[in-house]
Amino acid sequence: MVMQLIVRLRSVGSMMGPFLLMAVGGLLSPGIAGAQDLTNPRPAIIPVPTSGFEISRLQVDAVVRGQSAKVRISNVLKNPSASVIEASFLFPLPDDAVVGSLTLLVDGKELPGNVLDAAEARRIYEATVRRQRDPALLEYAGRRLIRSRVFPIPAGQERTVEFEYTVVPMLRGNLRELRLPLRSVRGAQALGTVDPAPLKVEELNASVVIHSEQALSTLYCPSHGDARIEGSAQQKTVSLKQQTPGVPDDFVVMFRSDEEDGVPTVLSYRRDTSEPGYFMVLAAPADQQPRPIPGGRSIV
Repeated sequence: MVMQLIVRLRSVGSMMGPFLLMAVGGLLSPGIAGAQDLTNPRPAIIPVPTSGFEISRLQVDAVVRGQSAKVRISNVLKNPSASVIEASFLFPLPDDAVVGSLTLLVDGKELPGNVLDAAEARRIYEATVRRQRDPALLEYAGRRLIRSRVFPIPAGQERTVEFEYTVVPMLRGNLRELRLPLRSVRGAQALGTVDPAPLKVEELNASVVIHSEQALSTLYCPSHGDARIEGSAQQKTVSLKQQTPGVPDDFVVMFRSDEEDGVPTVLSYRRDTSEPGYFMVLAAPADQQPRPIPGGRSIV
């Protein structure tokens, strides 16, 4: 009789399950049968989240010549888990960016990636925002998007994603602005993870080299006060190195090179129209050679 009830339990739907289990318990042990609670539903099956990947190193190098800048991005993806994973890496492009090369390096082999249009990029980012509950990603919605899928990433191993694009720095007043959207790593994730947290970068190295035919009269990095600026009058390098794990901010460099030395630059900012804003003035004295001091003369 017990065996017949077990067979019936497997063939009857979930609505009859608790009653059949109670009947089996009554045949086996009256104490167990009395302990059953028919008012509580069966516990839900909770999926176990899989481990995501890490960005062990993010290298960003940009070279500005004339009116354009060539940007090269290199991401080292690491799988810290004990199982094989597939990674999906998203990177937004500026509106006027031209992709010169898009190369995915896996074990030294080059594989192609793809560039999505603005409509497809918006759909992907909105889905990512809903999944990660990270509204900061919406600022990139509407842009074109580079998407790379890396599979497989074996347990404990790394893969490298590299690509290049060319962009014209934006003109803001009398300054040019080059913005590298590093915060987009929030949208990277390991496929199959459950409610993944924003991805963090273990090590970040960024550099912007500016070549100018004229002396650079203004050079400023508003995004990172700890950025290092060095070089000559016509060639400057802005570099940043961070080894503290975290989600990096966009790397922004503003510069100007013209013949109007000493002309100040005004930058204004207001977070909200209901709040007072503030401004900053960048001014540098003209770089003039000191005039020679005439030697003394004796009059007799």
